[in-house]
Amino acid sequence: MSDLCFAEFYNAVHGHEPFPWQVDLTADVLRTGQWPALIDVPTGLGKTSIIDIGVYVAAVAGCGIGGPGRRRTFFVIDRRVVVDEAFVHAATLATQLRTADPQSVAGQVGNRLRQLANLEVHEDPLLVARMRGGITWDWRWLDRPDRAAVVVGTVDQLGSRLAFRGYGLSSKLAPLDAAHVGTDSLLVVDEAHLADPFRQFVSSALDLDQPAEPVPVSQPSVVIMSATPPTSAAAVAGISERDERHPVAGARLHAPKRLHTVRPEGKSHSAATVEAMASAALALASEPGPSVVGVVCNTVARARAVFDRVRTGRNANEVALLTGRIRPFDRERVIEEVMKHIGVDRDRATSRSFIAVSTQTIEVGVNADFDALITESSPWSSLVQRLGRLNRVGRSDRATLALVVHDGEASPLYGDARERTWQWLTELCPARSVEEVLHAPLAGIDASVAAVRSLTAAMVDRREFELPQAHCPTLTTSELDAWTHTFPLPATDPPVEPFLHGFVDQEADVRLLWRADIEPGDGSDVARSLARSIAETPPHPDEMLEVPLRAVRRWLTGSGSHPVADVSGVAGDDENERVGKGVHPVGAVIVRSGGDTPSEVVFPDDRGRMRPNDLIVLPAWVGGCDGYGWCPDDAGPVRDLADLVTIADRSARVRFHDAVLRSLVPDAGTDERRAWLRRAEAAVQSDDREMLEETVGEVIRRANIAVDVAGLRWRRSRAGWPIVEVDSPQRLRMRHGSDRSGSPLSSSGSGRQVTLAEHQQAVERLARSIAGSLGLPSDLVEAVGLAAGWHDVGKLDPRFQAALRGGVNDPLDPVGAPLAKSGMDPADQRSFRLAHRRAGLPAGFRHEAGSAQAVEQFAAGLGSSVDRELLVHLVAAHHGRSRPLLPPVDDRGEESEHSWNGQVVVLTPAASVDWASPRRFEQLNRKYGRWGLALLETIVRLADIECSVEGS
Repeated sequence: MSDLCFAEFYNAVHGHEPFPWQVDLTADVLRTGQWPALIDVPTGLGKTSIIDIGVYVAAVAGCGIGGPGRRRTFFVIDRRVVVDEAFVHAATLATQLRTADPQSVAGQVGNRLRQLANLEVHEDPLLVARMRGGITWDWRWLDRPDRAAVVVGTVDQLGSRLAFRGYGLSSKLAPLDAAHVGTDSLLVVDEAHLADPFRQFVSSALDLDQPAEPVPVSQPSVVIMSATPPTSAAAVAGISERDERHPVAGARLHAPKRLHTVRPEGKSHSAATVEAMASAALALASEPGPSVVGVVCNTVARARAVFDRVRTGRNANEVALLTGRIRPFDRERVIEEVMKHIGVDRDRATSRSFIAVSTQTIEVGVNADFDALITESSPWSSLVQRLGRLNRVGRSDRATLALVVHDGEASPLYGDARERTWQWLTELCPARSVEEVLHAPLAGIDASVAAVRSLTAAMVDRREFELPQAHCPTLTTSELDAWTHTFPLPATDPPVEPFLHGFVDQEADVRLLWRADIEPGDGSDVARSLARSIAETPPHPDEMLEVPLRAVRRWLTGSGSHPVADVSGVAGDDENERVGKGVHPVGAVIVRSGGDTPSEVVFPDDRGRMRPNDLIVLPAWVGGCDGYGWCPDDAGPVRDLADLVTIADRSARVRFHDAVLRSLVPDAGTDERRAWLRRAEAAVQSDDREMLEETVGEVIRRANIAVDVAGLRWRRSRAGWPIVEVDSPQRLRMRHGSDRSGSPLSSSGSGRQVTLAEHQQAVERLARSIAGSLGLPSDLVEAVGLAAGWHDVGKLDPRFQAALRGGVNDPLDPVGAPLAKSGMDPADQRSFRLAHRRAGLPAGFRHEAGSAQAVEQFAAGLGSSVDRELLVHLVAAHHGRSRPLLPPVDDRGEESEHSWNGQVVVLTPAASVDWASPRRFEQLNRKYGRWGLALLETIVRLADIECSVEGS
């Protein structure tokens, strides 16, 4: 398939020619059939284009064993802001592929991607998603495993998913994401020095998974990209003399920059550093003509201090703060505004002077282009990344300034590497004051990209200038086997974090969430109302803020503050604490959900009870966060985002509580809010849908929530005030067939009644199609198809059929064909529970148990062409349980006999637990591989979900 041309494809997508290294890399991958282990490309030369290359190779070379093509490209970044930059790049690519002329090269690439999954011409050829704790993460981010996709995420999110322990993911959904990450994937790790433990983990996991009969799909390929590659690594791919001579790449490589070192002087190192950085930024931003100044700090606290100082000398709309410790909903707003001023593509004709203060979160991938840079000292690799944001695309032909400021204090974040880098730099360029630097700006050293690469190459022992690599634990089959047990989870579950970041004094994060519908009171009252709030309005990832556990613990207990960085795998400073105001510990509760156990509510003053990844819910009036993120010294009320973030689900919610409305519409006056409250109360009281729709519509318009009101549901909070939920037309369609609920009947809801025969035939057709697209051998296609065709036979249980009909089973009333879908609204859990009780189904009933019994009886008559053990497992695990055991149920129902597809099957409720399942599960993992088995399950499960959503 050499009739396509990457250069033409790239130009069609992005509007400009690729750099020579991008063309060479694509050609080498297609020629050799292998991806390089390392790509050594300096910052500013388009490393994100690896996404385009991965997609192009998949289209041209196809996807299968022995070739370089992979259906899913994962762009792995260990920064909180950069995820969004790479996501926009991938989304642009997806849009171009979807809308391209079919005869163009982009159109041909799109069509070949569609062919991978036998898609119709109107279907999207490429799916794009992003993941990290806090970003809205659609649980159905990939509707079938044969689809082409690009996923942008952090080490934590991708690594945990590979290990069957996806952060923020239900254990029942974990096998799906493990299959997506662990098979047919290209894992591109941006900046090796930030994610070496992750690379080692992936390599070890793949080496240890050696199945006897592997599922014939490609294993993950791991590619490391770095502007400062590890000293021990051989650069396999990189730039060449052609890039040096290229008019654009060459201009970026040699864009003039001058580096200066600055040592502040003063009694307080911290105060002097803040003043030096702020005064330099203000001076450079005040020079004639618009000047965009970047200020990069090593901790959130210092960035806050510089930001506050700079704000006193500039207009509020000329200064911004950018850190990773910000709620995703707020981050979207901040990034959108900031990138207008600092982005490479900003309109320079209308731009004005601007100061962007940030943490090291801006180091990797952020497409910023500063006219001047002030940065705290750091290890050499971090400094190189920060310098890459200065005169990034070579638009300035005069030397741009970079000031490296050193406070002289020991760094708990960067250790000796920072000090050694500083000493080496001051030998090349002696430290001066800010005033001296600004008076003689050309006195510094050459810091162009080409010069920096030369300096790096000339280092005698570069390891002295870098953070020591974290020691990684040895991964064994014991950990892998334990992680495959997703339901039920093992009592002693090995932690994933050490394998992703190594053994370091790591800043484990917790998640903070603020709610405004909490009235002040004593500890018990606050705890009860917080628990009620999150039960009535479930937490959403976009309203959560990730902060190190130690920092939160100290803030909540009033024992001081704790410096917070934006680097994974490094600890904050236990010394030189600033004593904070603190918050009374009764002002928060912890909500913990481990697997499928109920949430636990505890108080955070018990130090031992706070654990990594806990969700800590706070009343909005305790403060701790503003529009720029984590701010422990801010005692003002925090904006409650719970109603705003629901727009990600194409819906909206309005809690008619005064404090909530004040958060939702900050510029609404007291009288206006009271009018809304009165009208909503009156509408609910009189069941006046028209008045309620008008009132809700007015509120969401004022709150800038872009949702068309298509459906309304309302209920009362336990405190008595109305909660109104709004659905858009698209959301109404999407609600059917959800697989997220734990209800045994929720997956049997649909917009209409669907017979069991109709549903299972549809699922079988789709599962066979997916398995065929993946190129599976005939025996596995048959096993997957049969499992899909029998997965819901357990619903023949007379009690379940009664429940599907509202819970009534009248023996005198003729019953039609057995149902798979009830036609009830899957969101109406109350009706499901009522039907469940009326029908006499025991608590915890799972129809998969009966389905597994039925298919085992059917499989007894099959020949050796189908793995009967696999067939039984796929049916038992089709809702994410039975890995390795379905939950025990005290079911005293009567045995029933049924005829299905010409077979007689007997359902025995008392034997719902199959004690042979753990042995079967272990053997299947050994036979097909841990991720191979998960992939086979995924085919059946996603086919079932897709048909359920579409009503079969």
